[in-house]
Formats: sequence, structure tokens, C-alpha cells
Amino acid sequence: MSPTLLALTIPESVYEQYATVLTQEERGNAVVVLGSFKQLPKINKTIAIFQENDLRVLAPRLSYIISETDGFPVLKSDQDTIKRLLADYPDQAETWYHAVLERIFMAHIQQVRHIYIVDEGGYAGTTVAMEIGFARAVPGVNIKALEPIDPKLDWNDGFDYWSGAIWAGCVMDIETMSPQDFIASIRADHKDFKNI
Repeated sequence: MSPTLLALTIPESVYEQYATVLTQEERGNAVVVLGSFKQLPKINKTIAIFQENDLRVLAPRLSYIISETDGFPVLKSDQDTIKRLLADYPDQAETWYHAVLERIFMAHIQQVRHIYIVDEGGYAGTTVAMEIGFARAVPGVNIKALEPIDPKLDWNDGFDYWSGAIWAGCVMDIETMSPQDFIASIRADHKDFKNI
């Protein structure tokens, strides 16, 4: 099982001790950035723009890929969490650690009011597709994308036609905007932007 799918089976008691917890006030200017690690330089640039404009990027942090196992990239910024996981759960398979990292990321999605998708060329990928579906289930989350998301996903995991139709329906109404316009939309919604 892929770490992305395995993440959905990780008990809350495991991942909650590693996730950042925000207060209600902190959620107003917090954002999670989604995107394929194939586009990590663009993701890092977007994160930097958000941080320069007083948005708190809960995940991911500015980073670079240090290794990859079974197609799952590990970021330098995840190293400390992995070390803690290895100390706390020494008998788990490496795939399990990656699944916990993904579940921590999903916990961060549940806490923010704003999601921004870096999808240069409309590319999402299967992990980002799962994260978008997960984000869509969180009440009141403002989801925007850099470009229109390609409704044709590479269903290399054996998904069928109907899964593709559901995916297309899931992304067709996500509004597109630049990172700067995304920041402006959050500011327009929150008059006292810095003190949210």
C-alpha cells in the first residue's frame, strides 16, 4: 500500500503529537500549500511570497528533497519529525513513517482556512488529488489554485472511469489566481489581517 493511502489508516493518537495545533485566531491567516514535489522550486517560491506577506504557511515548510523511498520524497524539513518517529516507534517499516508524515500534513489541512494549490501546467498527481479531496471535505476551507487543474489524472493506481469523473467534478470549480491575488483575497475577507 502506498504511503498516501496508508496515511488514512494512521490513528490520531500517533500523528497528533507531531502536528502543529493552531488556535481559532491563528487559523485566519494560516495556509497549507499543495503541489507535486516535481514542482518543489515553484512551491518554495510560493511559500516565500506568502511568508513575506504575513501568511503563516503551516505546511510544507521551505525545504528540499533529501531522499526518496517507494516514490515518496522526504524533505529536509521533515528530518526532525522522522528522527522523533524512529525513536518513538522503532519497529515500524519505512513506509509507515512516510504515511505518518502524510497524515501530519493532512492534519494541518484540517486546521487552516486557506489552501493554495501550486499546479503549474494544471498538474496535480495522485497524492495531491487525495489531498485536494481531503481538503474539500473540511468545512469552510477556501481552496484556490495557480492554474486550472487538469481534470484528467494519471490513474496509475488502477482507478476506473468513474473515479476520473469524480476527480473532474472535484476540481472543476476551484478558482485560479496568482499567489498575490490569493493574499489580497484573504486580506479582503479579514479587515484586521495581521491580528487574525
